[in-house]
Amino acid sequence: MSTVGLVLASKTADASCDLVWSHIVDADLRQGWWSGSQIEAKLGGSVREHWSEGSGDSKVVRDATGVIDVCISGHVLGFRWRDAVDAHDTEVLLTLRSGDSGSASSTDITVTETGFGRFADASERIADAQQGWIDLLTALVAAVNAAELEARATQAENATEAAPVADFSEHSASDENMAPNEEISSESSSDAANSPDAEMAPAAVDEEAAEDDADANAAGADADAEAEAESEGQPSFDALLRGDVSGR
Repeated sequence: MSTVGLVLASKTADASCDLVWSHIVDADLRQGWWSGSQIEAKLGGSVREHWSEGSGDSKVVRDATGVIDVCISGHVLGFRWRDAVDAHDTEVLLTLRSGDSGSASSTDITVTETGFGRFADASERIADAQQGWIDLLTALVAAVNAAELEARATQAENATEAAPVADFSEHSASDENMAPNEEISSESSSDAANSPDAEMAPAAVDEEAAEDDADANAAGADADAEAEAESEGQPSFDALLRGDVSGR
């Protein structure tokens, strides 16, 4: 028996751990990248992979079943399984971790599978399992990235549609804030027009003008009276010729 190592496959998805996890445990989403698989994501849950390809002597059938013995929701899924024709199990551990940058928008996906040393054809089995997991993780990343891009596009579209509504709300709020000021200004103008001072102002002007006219007329009358009095006290020209000055 040759000395062999474990199977290791790793990929990075441009999406959160939650989105990647949902594509692993959700039956409908999982069929998009791992057809023929069944996973009950809980301790003691079952795992199965069933598919066939080719025909006749070249036909290959895969019918592996197992039980989940590690399950940390959103992070780790581990199980033991074997093909229907095998005498031994292999152990699979799938882990999800945030990307090296610590960004929540990327996820490192790693699969390890051990236990092949129990088989006589271990090297061949390892090579097949290695390529199989690489193909599956590549399909998983493609499906997750597509879902992430679609989610971002939908979010951007919703934000664009919501923008005019936000602007309208701002204008409405501005109009509401201005309304009391306009009402106050209108009330001030109305109060000024209806105030007693405003009503009395023209009358006061007319009374003052009338008093001025009366004073002017009185002054004129006094002047006429004085002139008339002086006229009566002075002798006429004819009287002076006659030497009559009795009029004094």
